[in-house]
Amino acid sequence: AVIRKIQEVRSMYAESPIYVVSDGGLDFSAACASVGKCHFSWRPPANDRINPKPFLARFRDAALWLHAEYVVMLEPDTKLNGPITHPPTADAGGVRDVWNPELSKGLCEYMTAMGKKRRPDFVLRWRHWGLTGGTYIRAAAALDAFDADLVDWETVELLEDGKVYDSDVAMPIALSIRGFEFEPWLDAGQEGRQTHVPAFEHAWSKPYYNQPLTEDETKLVAGPHPGYGNVTCRGCIWQLDEERGFDLMGGFWLNMTKAGGPGRTQLLGSAGRRSELCFFWPTYPPHFKVTSIRLELQSSLAEVNDGAGVPAQYVLFDNSDLLREFCRRYAAACALQGAHGFTLMSLMELADFQQLYGACASNAYRRDGRCSLAGWALWQSMKKLLGTSSLHARCSRVWLADSESFPFRRYSVAALAQPHAHQVLWPYADWSTRSQEGCSGRIGSLFGQPDCIMSLAKRFAFKSESERYSGDAFAKQAWWELNDFWMTTPAFVQATVLYLLNKSAQVTDESFISLVLREGPIPDVQLLARASYIMLDRSVRAVNAVEELQHTFPEAFDRCCSCKADQGRHDSNGTRQAIEGGPVPCWAGEHFVGPCLRGHTGAGPLADFVFSKLGIFSLSAQNGMFTTPEALDVLLGGPSQIAFVHNNAYTAPVYEALAVSAAVPGSVKDVLARNRELFYRGVGKITRLDAYTSVGGATKAR
Repeated sequence: AVIRKIQEVRSMYAESPIYVVSDGGLDFSAACASVGKCHFSWRPPANDRINPKPFLARFRDAALWLHAEYVVMLEPDTKLNGPITHPPTADAGGVRDVWNPELSKGLCEYMTAMGKKRRPDFVLRWRHWGLTGGTYIRAAAALDAFDADLVDWETVELLEDGKVYDSDVAMPIALSIRGFEFEPWLDAGQEGRQTHVPAFEHAWSKPYYNQPLTEDETKLVAGPHPGYGNVTCRGCIWQLDEERGFDLMGGFWLNMTKAGGPGRTQLLGSAGRRSELCFFWPTYPPHFKVTSIRLELQSSLAEVNDGAGVPAQYVLFDNSDLLREFCRRYAAACALQGAHGFTLMSLMELADFQQLYGACASNAYRRDGRCSLAGWALWQSMKKLLGTSSLHARCSRVWLADSESFPFRRYSVAALAQPHAHQVLWPYADWSTRSQEGCSGRIGSLFGQPDCIMSLAKRFAFKSESERYSGDAFAKQAWWELNDFWMTTPAFVQATVLYLLNKSAQVTDESFISLVLREGPIPDVQLLARASYIMLDRSVRAVNAVEELQHTFPEAFDRCCSCKADQGRHDSNGTRQAIEGGPVPCWAGEHFVGPCLRGHTGAGPLADFVFSKLGIFSLSAQNGMFTTPEALDVLLGGPSQIAFVHNNAYTAPVYEALAVSAAVPGSVKDVLARNRELFYRGVGKITRLDAYTSVGGATKAR
């Protein structure tokens, strides 16, 4: 019955995500995988149909993963008769179960009084219950109300009886006391109880029950997990699955054989076929919540039928305690297919880890020149550098952005990788090739970024031996980074590490950590580096955005771009001229969405240029792309695959732009609305290293 239900849902609702949870029963992972856009979660037996604590928590996990505006709850005996024809009109809707007795007068009065406390206009629309197979529930309502700890179960049981613990009664109670309304729905019915044909029908006849599996179907199911007994009691399980000792991390935690990398660093072993594009980022306790949001959005918005499969997501934690803490708090995120976590401790020898931690914790790291890092910033930088390098066997390409990045519309992993198919593109902007005296851009301000080690490693490949990172020669190289749009290959990072070691090591077999912590040699190496040394596999290619723009849109370039347009007038706002119109320097992201270029190229061609020619599929929250709805719409039009925002994206301008954009689906807007306070209050940053590396720090950062 479960296999047929999964297949029927996919046949009738081809694009809808499916979430299947087994209450201590069989494992339907293969059945889910066979239809795509389906996640299976095995949970320990709790008889959750009569134990609301695990039931409500599991429903909430499902709503988080599905990222839909509404969730339809099916049971193995729910018949699918046809498509939905009656849109939802309440927060929840179920069967018109007039054959069931009404809830007691006392309970109805209690539910009404509690609902009005939360919402003065609350009305108890239905005095039965009826939230059985075929029920719809607004995801936002489930995420708010489905917490068993919010219900006074002793009171509601006294007002009714023991059936308050049944799922189809517990849900109306939980919804009502939080001010959410439920009512009968014409597309939910009970077999033989109505004259019309609903979309979903709870069937007395139990179709497909006890029918033997075909040979092919046996491959879609596996036996239950051993070591758990049956639960038969009602209202007796008052612990979450993870509190009962169940490991919700599943395949999230990578604990596997490692191979030696450059400078005594470690590389993760192969996971089979290499992913063409991996999403990788380090996280720490203050960013755990946004990490869970990013994992879930990247999973739910990915097109999985494009040959690329589910997105490969890798999150680097400092140690195993923090990884466990993350999965304890965000079990649904850790259960996502294709999502993995690993630790910094696993990527280096213990002595190197202790040496790095000691230097960073005491801020005993300093360097001359432009790249000066506090201890916490160096710590984060090393996580990015070593984490990217370690993915060599698993990822052909890696997009590294911070935890505060996320997709805001559907995307195709294969499409994102396509512009980088032959070589990873590194877009930069350089007016010096135009032979115009005095033309330059800005790069110095970017050296203050926490990941400056990697920014330096990226940039020094394009400096000649005679140049220095100072004065006019330094200013001539203006990079278009879209604020840390860091697309690379693990092979390039490894080659960079090896080059630094070979040119700088003063001790035989020195570790890379020792090299980084030793003062002095790295800046000198960066001055001497040349692309011919470190681009050993030629896996990256620099693309001058200025030249590409002139080649693609010559007339628009002549009319709208002038390197001297803002000489002496470009201030920290960075968007004033682009918005007002007229010539702009055309080297920063906001310049490409100004009215002049928009008017002379058209929104669609300009968006396709940014994506196809420059390889950019994410907009920075820091460079003016979100200053106006018009600017955002330019880059989301036409065939553009731009679908992400990155670099401290939880800001008010980002929220306000995405909230009104027609390109952003309602399910994503619901996620943003539920987390609105993050955009206006800020995610926050803690610069004490103990907040990175201890569960105590995680607790303080909640």
